[in-house]
Amino acid sequence: MGKRWGRLIGIAIGTGNPVNCPRKVFLEGRRMIMSSPNFSHRRKHPRVDVEWPVTMMTPEGDMDGTIENISAGGAYIRCGTLLSKNDLFIFAILIQEREESWIGAEVVWIDIPLSPDTEPIPVGMGIRFTSLSAEDLQFLTEAVNKNS
Repeated sequence: MGKRWGRLIGIAIGTGNPVNCPRKVFLEGRRMIMSSPNFSHRRKHPRVDVEWPVTMMTPEGDMDGTIENISAGGAYIRCGTLLSKNDLFIFAILIQEREESWIGAEVVWIDIPLSPDTEPIPVGMGIRFTSLSAEDLQFLTEAVNKNS
């Protein structure tokens, strides 16, 4: 199991070679990998770490989550239910500085738990925005500039 995740890490950081790394360390080190030069050069927009609560209306029903990082083009959301790649949904960021506004999104990639007998952890997903008002874009751009 560790070798499989090591291979995935090797692919993620651009070496293609297996890296001896258990899944827990992989998940904890995900931010480091995502900010590595081999990964971040593919991003179109600067990304910043945040901790913003969200509520989502998804094909699986309504659910709550937390945005862990965000850009003007997408975000990483951690939640309790696994959505599928390409699922479309809408969400609202629930922070005091902002009125509730619904943003359209598509799941681009997901963190998949290893097996049912592992310690339960919230599921994460990378999303891209599909519907974003001018006000929402301005808010996200200002938030990224302020936090970068």
